[in-house]
Amino acid sequence: MKKKSFVYGAILLTIASIICKIIGAIFRVPLTHLIGVNGVGIYQLVFPVYALFLVIASSGIPVAISKIISKEYSSNNYLNIKILFKNALILTIVLGLIFTILIIIFAYPISIIQNNSQMYILYFAVAPSLFFSTVLSAFRGYFQGFEIMKYSAISQIIEQIFKLIFGLFLAYIFLPLGIIYGVLGAVLGIAISEFLALIYLLICYKKKKLLVDFTINKSVIYTNKQCLKLIVKEALPITLSSIIIPLTTVIDSLMIVKLLENVGFSFDIATRLYGLDSGVVASLINLPSVIAVSLAISLMPSISSSFALRKIKEVENKAKLSLKLIWYFVLPCVLIYFTYSREICSFLYGNLESNIFNQLEIASLMLKFSSFSIIYISINQILTITLQAVNKSYTPVIVVLLTSILKIFLTIILVLNNNFNIFGLVLSDVICAALTCIINLAYTKKYVNIKFKFKEIVLVPLTSLGVMFITLYLFKYIIFVNITNRLITLLSIGVAFLVYLIFVLVLKGFNTKELSKTKLLKFLNKKKY
Repeated sequence: MKKKSFVYGAILLTIASIICKIIGAIFRVPLTHLIGVNGVGIYQLVFPVYALFLVIASSGIPVAISKIISKEYSSNNYLNIKILFKNALILTIVLGLIFTILIIIFAYPISIIQNNSQMYILYFAVAPSLFFSTVLSAFRGYFQGFEIMKYSAISQIIEQIFKLIFGLFLAYIFLPLGIIYGVLGAVLGIAISEFLALIYLLICYKKKKLLVDFTINKSVIYTNKQCLKLIVKEALPITLSSIIIPLTTVIDSLMIVKLLENVGFSFDIATRLYGLDSGVVASLINLPSVIAVSLAISLMPSISSSFALRKIKEVENKAKLSLKLIWYFVLPCVLIYFTYSREICSFLYGNLESNIFNQLEIASLMLKFSSFSIIYISINQILTITLQAVNKSYTPVIVVLLTSILKIFLTIILVLNNNFNIFGLVLSDVICAALTCIINLAYTKKYVNIKFKFKEIVLVPLTSLGVMFITLYLFKYIIFVNITNRLITLLSIGVAFLVYLIFVLVLKGFNTKELSKTKLLKFLNKKKY
C-alpha cells in the first residue's frame, strides 16, 4: 500500500471541508431565518457545552491513533496496528457512553446557570451524538494513520448533508411549539447526522482491503495494556490542548450575557449580541481555517513517520511548506473580510436588520475587527500539530492554557467597559490568538529548523496583497459603488482573489519543488491502495 503526500490528503480534506462549510452556511442561513437571531443565540449557548464534552471525549484519540499507526506502519509493525485499533475502539465506546451519561446528568444544572431552564431538553437531544462522534473518531484516526483521507472527507460531507436535511426539517416541524423546540429540531439533526456518518465509516472499515499483512511484526508485539497506555499517553496532551479553547467558549457562553446585562442591556438584546458573535461572526472567521485544519490532519501522520525514521530534513520541509501555504492563503482572506465585511454579512444574513438595533452593522464591525484572528488561528493549527508530531505535545498545552486564562480576565474587563461592550469579546479573542501563535512559533523554531527568505514570506505576499486591495477598492468604490447585489459581491471577491494568486505565481512565491507537491495532476492521480 503506497502512501500519498500529506498535501494530497490535505487537498482532499480541504475540498471536503469547503463543501461542508458551504453546506453549513446553507444550513445556518435558513436556520437563522427560521428560528431568528434569538434562536441562534440559544443554539450557540448549547453548542459550546456540547463541543466541550466532545473535545474531552474524542479530540485527542484520532490524532493519537493516526500518529501511532503511522509510526508502526513505517516500522513494518502491522500486527501492532491491528491490536492498537481494537483497543482504541473499545476505549472510544466506553468514553462515548460515559460522556453521553454525563451531559444528561448535568443538563438541567447547566441550563439553570445559562439562565434558561428550558434548555435542558436540548442537552438531552444532543447527548447521543456524543457517543456516535467519539466512536467515529477512532475510525477516522485509523484511516488517517495510513494517510487515507478520503473516508474522513466523505464522512464529514455525510454529516453536513444530513444535519442540513434533518436539522431544518425537524426545526420547521417543532417550531410551532416555540423557539426552544425549533432549536431542539436543529439539535436532533446533529445526532442523526453523526449516526449516519458512523455507519458509513463502519462499512468502509469492513469492506476496505488495505493490502497489509496484519500478521507481520518487526518488533515487540503490544499487549492490550501497552496499547491503552500508549493511546492515553499520546491522546492526553492533545486533548488538553484541544479542550482549553472550547472551555473558554463555554465560559463565554456562561458569562457574556450576564456581563452585558450588568452594563444595561436587556437579556434579549444581550443574547442577540452574543448570538451575532458566536453564531454569525465566529462561523465566518472559522471558515478559512478549514485549510489549516485539513493540512494539520494530514501533516500529523506524515511528520510523525518522518520523525520516527529520523528524517529531520523531511520534517523541516513539510512544516515549512505547510506554514507557507497557510500564510499565503489567510492573508487575502483577512483582506476580503476587512474590506467587504458588511457585504459578506448582508450576503449571508440579509435578515439581520432589526427594529431593536442595527444587527447587520454590529455583525459587520465584529467581522472586520475579528478578521485578523484568522491569521493566528490558522497558523497555530500547523504549529501545534508540528510540536505534537515531534513529541513536544505539552508545549502548546501550557501556552494555550496561559493565554486562555488571560483571555477570560481580559474579556471581563473589556466587556464591562462601556467603550467596548460586546466588542470587548472580539478584541480579547484577537489579542490572545495572536499571543498564542507568537509563542508557539518561537517554540516550533526552537525544535524544528524552519527558515524563510524575506522575499517569499514578506515581499511577494504583501505585494500581491497590495494589488488585490486595489482590485477590491476599484470594484467597491468605482466600478460597483455600494455593492448590494450578491452576484456582484461574489464576482468582486473572486476576481480579486484570482489577481492575488496570479501575482503570487508571477513573482515566484513558490519554487518549482514546492509547486510539484501541489499539482492538481497529483491530486487527480487515481492510484489504488
